[in-house]
Amino acid sequence: MPVPILRKAVPGSRIKKHATRVYLVGLCVALFLPSFLPDGGIDWPWKLLVRSFLVVSASLFLVRTTGKDRIWWFGLIILGSMILTYAPLGLPTNIIYVSDIATLVMFVYSLIWLFRTVLTPEEVDEDTILAAVCAYLALGFIASLLCSVLERNIPGSFVMTTDASGGVDLEYFSFVSLSTLGFGDIVPTNAKARSLTVMITLVGQLYLAVVIASLVGKFLIRKRN
Repeated sequence: MPVPILRKAVPGSRIKKHATRVYLVGLCVALFLPSFLPDGGIDWPWKLLVRSFLVVSASLFLVRTTGKDRIWWFGLIILGSMILTYAPLGLPTNIIYVSDIATLVMFVYSLIWLFRTVLTPEEVDEDTILAAVCAYLALGFIASLLCSVLERNIPGSFVMTTDASGGVDLEYFSFVSLSTLGFGDIVPTNAKARSLTVMITLVGQLYLAVVIASLVGKFLIRKRN
Protein backbone atom coordinates (compact mmCIF):
# COMPACT_ATOMS: atom_id res chain seq x y z
CA MET A 1 0.00 0.00 0.00
CA PRO A 2 1.48 3.38 -0.98
CA VAL A 3 2.52 5.64 1.88
CA PRO A 4 3.26 9.37 2.12
CA ILE A 5 6.72 10.68 1.21
CA LEU A 6 7.20 11.72 4.83
CA ARG A 7 7.16 8.11 5.96
CA LYS A 8 9.08 6.72 2.98
CA ALA A 9 11.95 9.16 3.44
CA VAL A 10 12.47 8.46 7.12
CA PRO A 11 11.38 5.02 8.28
CA GLY A 12 11.67 3.76 11.81
CA SER A 13 11.79 6.97 13.82
CA ARG A 14 9.06 8.26 16.12
CA ILE A 15 10.46 11.80 15.96
CA LYS A 16 10.46 11.70 12.18
CA LYS A 17 6.92 10.37 12.20
CA HIS A 18 5.73 13.43 14.14
CA ALA A 19 7.77 15.99 12.16
CA THR A 20 4.70 17.30 10.34
CA ARG A 21 2.81 17.70 13.63
CA VAL A 22 5.68 19.69 15.14
CA TYR A 23 5.79 21.92 12.06
CA LEU A 24 2.03 22.49 12.29
CA VAL A 25 2.37 23.49 15.94
CA GLY A 26 5.13 25.94 15.03
CA LEU A 27 3.00 27.51 12.30
CA CYS A 28 -0.04 27.80 14.56
CA VAL A 29 1.99 29.33 17.42
CA ALA A 30 3.46 31.94 15.07
CA LEU A 31 0.03 32.73 13.66
CA PHE A 32 -2.19 32.73 16.75
CA LEU A 33 0.02 33.58 19.74
CA PRO A 34 -0.05 37.36 19.05
CA SER A 35 -3.84 37.26 19.48
CA PHE A 36 -3.40 36.31 23.15
CA LEU A 37 -0.92 39.06 23.95
CA PRO A 38 -1.82 42.60 25.14
CA ASP A 39 -3.16 45.08 22.60
CA GLY A 40 0.08 47.00 22.80
CA GLY A 41 1.52 44.53 20.35
CA ILE A 42 4.19 41.87 20.47
CA ASP A 43 7.63 43.22 21.35
CA TRP A 44 10.93 41.91 20.02
CA PRO A 45 11.68 39.17 22.64
CA TRP A 46 8.33 37.53 21.92
CA LYS A 47 8.81 37.91 18.17
CA LEU A 48 12.23 36.32 18.40
CA LEU A 49 10.93 33.44 20.53
CA VAL A 50 7.96 32.74 18.25
CA ARG A 51 9.98 32.96 15.04
CA SER A 52 12.76 30.84 16.48
CA PHE A 53 10.31 28.07 17.36
CA LEU A 54 8.89 28.28 13.83
CA VAL A 55 12.35 28.00 12.24
CA VAL A 56 13.29 25.07 14.50
CA SER A 57 10.05 23.22 13.67
CA ALA A 58 10.56 23.87 9.92
CA SER A 59 14.17 22.67 10.19
CA LEU A 60 13.07 19.52 12.00
CA PHE A 61 10.47 18.82 9.31
CA LEU A 62 13.04 19.25 6.51
CA VAL A 63 15.73 17.19 8.26
CA ARG A 64 13.29 14.35 8.89
CA THR A 65 11.77 14.37 5.40
CA THR A 66 14.94 14.89 3.35
CA GLY A 67 17.36 13.03 5.63
CA LYS A 68 19.87 15.92 5.28
CA ASP A 69 21.19 16.87 8.71
CA ARG A 70 23.10 19.83 7.26
CA ILE A 71 19.76 21.69 7.08
CA TRP A 72 20.23 22.32 10.81
CA TRP A 73 23.16 24.60 9.91
CA PHE A 74 20.93 26.60 7.60
CA GLY A 75 18.39 26.86 10.41
CA LEU A 76 21.10 28.16 12.77
CA ILE A 77 22.08 30.80 10.23
CA ILE A 78 18.46 31.94 10.06
CA LEU A 79 18.21 32.04 13.86
CA GLY A 80 21.36 34.15 14.05
CA SER A 81 20.06 36.59 11.47
CA MET A 82 16.74 36.77 13.35
CA ILE A 83 18.52 37.70 16.59
CA LEU A 84 20.26 40.53 14.75
CA THR A 85 16.99 41.58 13.10
CA TYR A 86 14.58 41.59 16.05
CA ALA A 87 16.96 42.86 18.74
CA PRO A 88 16.88 46.67 18.89
CA LEU A 89 20.42 47.12 17.64
CA GLY A 90 19.79 49.63 14.85
CA LEU A 91 21.33 47.40 12.20
CA PRO A 92 21.34 48.17 8.45
CA THR A 93 18.37 47.15 6.34
CA ASN A 94 20.56 44.70 4.38
CA ILE A 95 20.75 42.36 7.38
CA ILE A 96 16.97 42.38 7.66
CA TYR A 97 16.76 41.45 3.98
CA VAL A 98 19.12 38.52 4.57
CA SER A 99 16.93 37.26 7.42
CA ASP A 100 13.72 37.55 5.40
CA ILE A 101 15.17 35.93 2.26
CA ALA A 102 16.79 33.07 4.19
CA THR A 103 13.52 32.39 6.01
CA LEU A 104 11.67 32.60 2.69
CA VAL A 105 13.99 29.99 1.16
CA MET A 106 13.35 27.63 4.08
CA PHE A 107 9.58 28.05 3.79
CA VAL A 108 9.62 27.43 0.03
CA TYR A 109 11.80 24.34 0.44
CA SER A 110 9.49 22.98 3.14
CA LEU A 111 6.51 23.77 0.91
CA ILE A 112 7.94 21.60 -1.86
CA TRP A 113 8.21 18.63 0.51
CA LEU A 114 4.77 19.30 1.92
CA PHE A 115 3.33 19.19 -1.60
CA ARG A 116 5.11 15.89 -2.21
CA THR A 117 3.62 14.50 0.98
CA VAL A 118 0.13 15.66 -0.03
CA LEU A 119 0.05 14.87 -3.75
CA THR A 120 2.25 11.77 -4.12
CA PRO A 121 0.44 9.10 -2.06
CA GLU A 122 -2.59 7.41 -3.59
CA GLU A 123 -4.47 7.26 -0.30
CA VAL A 124 -5.36 9.96 2.22
CA ASP A 125 -4.33 9.49 5.84
CA GLU A 126 -3.55 11.69 8.84
CA ASP A 127 -0.09 12.72 7.62
CA THR A 128 -1.55 13.79 4.29
CA ILE A 129 -4.20 15.99 5.93
CA LEU A 130 -1.69 17.56 8.34
CA ALA A 131 0.72 18.26 5.49
CA ALA A 132 -2.07 19.93 3.50
CA VAL A 133 -2.86 22.25 6.45
CA CYS A 134 0.84 23.01 6.96
CA ALA A 135 1.25 23.85 3.27
CA TYR A 136 -1.64 26.35 3.37
CA LEU A 137 -0.26 28.08 6.48
CA ALA A 138 3.25 28.09 4.99
CA LEU A 139 1.85 29.82 1.90
CA GLY A 140 0.50 32.56 4.16
CA PHE A 141 3.86 33.11 5.84
CA ILE A 142 5.63 33.11 2.46
CA ALA A 143 3.20 35.78 1.30
CA SER A 144 3.83 37.88 4.43
CA LEU A 145 7.60 37.69 3.89
CA LEU A 146 7.20 38.82 0.28
CA CYS A 147 5.02 41.71 1.42
CA SER A 148 7.57 42.65 4.10
CA VAL A 149 10.43 42.68 1.58
CA LEU A 150 8.38 44.88 -0.76
CA GLU A 151 7.39 47.25 2.06
CA ARG A 152 11.01 47.66 3.17
CA ASN A 153 12.14 48.24 -0.40
CA ILE A 154 9.27 50.63 -1.22
CA PRO A 155 7.90 52.13 2.01
CA GLY A 156 4.20 52.89 1.89
CA SER A 157 3.38 50.01 -0.48
CA PHE A 158 0.68 48.94 2.00
CA VAL A 159 -1.30 51.40 4.10
CA MET A 160 -4.03 51.20 6.73
CA THR A 161 -7.36 52.78 5.83
CA THR A 162 -8.28 52.91 9.54
CA ASP A 163 -6.18 53.58 12.65
CA ALA A 164 -2.54 52.94 11.73
CA SER A 165 -1.05 53.64 15.17
CA GLY A 166 0.03 50.02 15.51
CA GLY A 167 1.61 49.88 12.05
CA VAL A 168 0.64 47.74 9.08
CA ASP A 169 0.25 44.05 9.98
CA LEU A 170 1.40 42.39 6.76
CA GLU A 171 1.07 38.89 8.19
CA TYR A 172 -2.63 39.54 8.83
CA PHE A 173 -2.99 41.13 5.39
CA SER A 174 -1.35 38.13 3.69
CA PHE A 175 -3.66 35.55 5.26
CA VAL A 176 -6.73 37.71 4.58
CA SER A 177 -5.66 37.99 0.93
CA LEU A 178 -4.78 34.28 0.70
CA SER A 179 -8.27 33.37 1.87
CA THR A 180 -9.80 36.07 -0.43
CA LEU A 181 -11.68 37.73 2.43
CA GLY A 182 -10.44 41.22 1.60
CA PHE A 183 -11.66 43.35 4.53
CA GLY A 184 -10.20 46.51 2.98
CA ASP A 185 -8.51 47.79 6.15
CA ILE A 186 -5.08 47.40 4.50
CA VAL A 187 -4.67 48.31 0.83
CA PRO A 188 -1.79 48.13 -1.69
CA THR A 189 -0.84 51.55 -3.03
CA ASN A 190 1.35 50.87 -6.06
CA ALA A 191 1.50 48.53 -9.04
CA LYS A 192 3.98 46.08 -7.48
CA ALA A 193 1.98 45.78 -4.29
CA ARG A 194 -1.26 45.28 -6.20
CA SER A 195 0.33 42.63 -8.43
CA LEU A 196 1.67 40.79 -5.38
CA THR A 197 -1.76 40.94 -3.74
CA VAL A 198 -3.41 39.51 -6.87
CA MET A 199 -0.81 36.72 -6.98
CA ILE A 200 -1.43 35.84 -3.31
CA THR A 201 -5.18 35.72 -3.92
CA LEU A 202 -4.85 33.51 -7.00
CA VAL A 203 -2.45 31.13 -5.25
CA GLY A 204 -4.87 30.79 -2.34
CA GLN A 205 -7.75 29.92 -4.66
CA LEU A 206 -5.72 27.53 -6.81
CA TYR A 207 -4.32 25.76 -3.75
CA LEU A 208 -7.75 25.06 -2.34
CA ALA A 209 -9.10 23.98 -5.72
CA VAL A 210 -6.21 21.67 -6.62
CA VAL A 211 -5.36 20.19 -3.21
CA ILE A 212 -8.91 19.72 -1.97
CA ALA A 213 -9.93 18.21 -5.30
CA SER A 214 -6.95 15.85 -5.12
CA LEU A 215 -7.68 14.78 -1.54
CA VAL A 216 -11.39 14.28 -2.19
CA GLY A 217 -10.66 12.31 -5.36
CA LYS A 218 -8.27 9.99 -3.55
CA PHE A 219 -10.74 9.52 -0.71
CA LEU A 220 -13.56 8.62 -3.12
CA ILE A 221 -11.36 6.15 -4.98
CA ARG A 222 -10.43 4.48 -1.71
CA LYS A 223 -14.08 4.37 -0.66
CA ARG A 224 -15.15 2.74 -3.92
CA ASN A 225 -12.40 0.15 -3.64
